[in-house]
Amino acid sequence: MFTRQLVGLWEGILSYLHPYHAHCIACNRAAAANSRIPGLCSRCAAYIPWIRQPVCRVCGRSIDCPDCRRSTFAGRQFTFNRSAVEYDTEMRSWLASYKYNGNEGYSAVIGGILKEGYYRMQQEMSSFYWEMWSPDIITWVPASPDRLVSRGFDQARVMADELSGAIQVPSIPLLMRNRHTVKQSTQSRRGRMQNVEGVFSYQSQATDWLLHIAHTKKNRPSKNYFPLSKKIDNRDACIRVLLIDDIYTTGSTINSCAEALQQAAARCNIKAEVFSLTWARS
Repeated sequence: MFTRQLVGLWEGILSYLHPYHAHCIACNRAAAANSRIPGLCSRCAAYIPWIRQPVCRVCGRSIDCPDCRRSTFAGRQFTFNRSAVEYDTEMRSWLASYKYNGNEGYSAVIGGILKEGYYRMQQEMSSFYWEMWSPDIITWVPASPDRLVSRGFDQARVMADELSGAIQVPSIPLLMRNRHTVKQSTQSRRGRMQNVEGVFSYQSQATDWLLHIAHTKKNRPSKNYFPLSKKIDNRDACIRVLLIDDIYTTGSTINSCAEALQQAAARCNIKAEVFSLTWARS
């Protein structure tokens, strides 16, 4: 009994003297100071099911994806999706603890994993486009007012804001949800598509933000964007929007949001490329 008290006292002293010596949020062991993901011990961080080599080039799934081969998906409104991790049992548990049980200790874990996913995505996209790839603006899939009340926060917005601070790209609320929907996880593939039909639209201020980003980008001194000798108007502008959400399943939600973003861009006579980054791919 006395030994256990000494151990508890020693861990308390270490936590005070060295903030990085804390308990792992997932297993409650002492977290290693060099853990890549804040809040996790090295052992738990090693078991994260990263998606390192996407098999489907469209949605970023780690295995073959029948959804992206469907003819109805050929007219998708987004360019590519990438996800940080596979949605296995452990990841489901972590996200549920954060999203539904309000365990704020997972906030740094979720955010750290998403940031790692972004850097992997940036490396892949830069190789694909033969230039340094980065978004011009970040936005997210908005939660319904009912879910905001029940959860107390919008997890997609929190993730978008954390990524924004890390990569210094503005995070702006471009989208709005027009009605409450049942959970996508309870629906069939057809049900998911019908569930999000007409749900999302762009905010009234979205066009102002897109015009501002386009104006800033076209005046940026970089040969990667526009020839300096050419007169530029809105039609020459092409901005990259990064859409953030927690889980990608069939792509119905992402595609519906991307459609609303494309409508906002068209209203401004601007071309938009919508990319999405989700925390997990189911």
